[in-house]
Amino acid sequence: MLLVVLTVNISTLKGIHGTTKYHAANISVNGFVLSPTGKIGKAGKGIYFWYYAQDRTTAIHCAETWSSFALAKGFYDKGKDCKIVKFDVHIESDEEKVLDFDAQMRESFYTAFPIGEYKERSYGAKLDLFIEELEKNLNFQFNLLKISLSVPNLGQNVAFSNSFLAIIVKNEVDIKISPVPPEPETSDMSIIIC
Repeated sequence: MLLVVLTVNISTLKGIHGTTKYHAANISVNGFVLSPTGKIGKAGKGIYFWYYAQDRTTAIHCAETWSSFALAKGFYDKGKDCKIVKFDVHIESDEEKVLDFDAQMRESFYTAFPIGEYKERSYGAKLDLFIEELEKNLNFQFNLLKISLSVPNLGQNVAFSNSFLAIIVKNEVDIKISPVPPEPETSDMSIIIC
């Protein structure tokens, strides 16, 4: 009898997702749900989380800033409760199914879609096309994308650049929302749900 052992390395990535209270109520009941018809963001379709390894302070700040920007731009229904809520999540996936959009991958993307030839807002859809073509060529499907994204309205006082590591869920994965008590309220009335 031949025994075959397969090893799968599971990666757990941590992130913060900022949204409105009315969206948070739905997430609390149904979890995060990928929408095939959802809006195309800066890194294509998917569910966006600001990545952190140990200290979630910067990820929380990015989530708050992004949510405030989205509210000001009219992405949320202002007739509903738009208080900003953050979720702290752990996302599990096979390590090999995480596409790290590193320098080499970024160079390949800009070879396919040169800088200056497209409007900035179209690059999310271009990234989806790039990933679809990559998956087709590899005969393989990625669940997660790790990519640096800019955060609107952070101002001038940002060390190194206005770019922070994000995780974009592209396909169904296990997303765990850890229930912990909310942090003390601050002057902006933010709530952290973990």
